[in-house]
Amino acid sequence: MISRLIPSLLAVIAMFAAGHAAAFDITARTDNVLMTDEAMKARALEIAAEIGSNIPDDPRIRVSVYSRALESQFEGSLIYLHRVQLTKSFSSTPPYPFAGYLPLRSVERYGVAAEDGMREKFDEALRVFFKQMLTVDPEADPE
Repeated sequence: MISRLIPSLLAVIAMFAAGHAAAFDITARTDNVLMTDEAMKARALEIAAEIGSNIPDDPRIRVSVYSRALESQFEGSLIYLHRVQLTKSFSSTPPYPFAGYLPLRSVERYGVAAEDGMREKFDEALRVFFKQMLTVDPEADPE
């Protein structure tokens, strides 16, 4: 009887852990044939759950993940760019009207590597970003 409850209990714990990591809004976009939007988003949420963050659950704040990869002239290599950004919605009135998301923090990794090296750099960018987010106080005044 207890052995049947353990998998259910583990599923509930995993659900709560994933829910905690997904408290913030995250978007993903890729121009990389080796990675899908959903896979990038899932990997970002996985690393966020592993490391943690102080990103508030606020509809004006979101995390954007982007990846691009092109074939290099060197056989078996890719030219890649990975970007992870914390953005916040801002709006202002004339004389300088603006409505949109502005980047607050950003981590980028770019270079030339084989597929494995490119994926390692994607994970590295995510880890560096979420470690930075641990040091941010969401209640602090940004003066």
